[in-house]
Amino acid sequence: MVPDALRSAWFPVHLVLALSANAFFAIAGVAAAAFLFQERRLKQKQLGGAFRLLPPLPVLEEIAHRFIMTGFLLLTLAMVAGSFFAKQMWGAYWSWDPKQCWTLLTWLVFAGILHARITIGWRGRRAAWSTVVAVAVIIVAMVGLNALVRTRHGGAFNGQKNQPTLRSVSDDVPVAGAVP
Repeated sequence: MVPDALRSAWFPVHLVLALSANAFFAIAGVAAAAFLFQERRLKQKQLGGAFRLLPPLPVLEEIAHRFIMTGFLLLTLAMVAGSFFAKQMWGAYWSWDPKQCWTLLTWLVFAGILHARITIGWRGRRAAWSTVVAVAVIIVAMVGLNALVRTRHGGAFNGQKNQPTLRSVSDDVPVAGAVP
């Protein structure tokens, strides 16, 4: 049975855009990591094996940049759709939910990468490392929070105010005399 909160027309739009953005960022992260690997092999003059299978450095850099731009646009649209979904479900566009905060942080990190590329010409190793770090932020935001913090994004779609708290072993232990 699907919770009422997930029956909103905004939910699938938000979900598809957010997952697509993360997929584009993941591909950008792989391209950036390949760039760093390729660059290291070049400096060490190890030009065999995997070196021959990877595209040249400028191609890897361009792939990462284009996927970041597309992912950034998709993440922006996902945040807008998520805001409308939140307003419809919980009465506010923003609720300081940990996933919202980390998503905003992710958005700001990628905005910074794009801004630095345009304004001060970040290319090469600096751009690649910043992309890898930004993808790590996404992993923390999308995976790590579910293990540590209760969020509305974690399935608490009951429409009530949901203050995030750290989970503990006692959270899963029933209280004597409590009504289920």
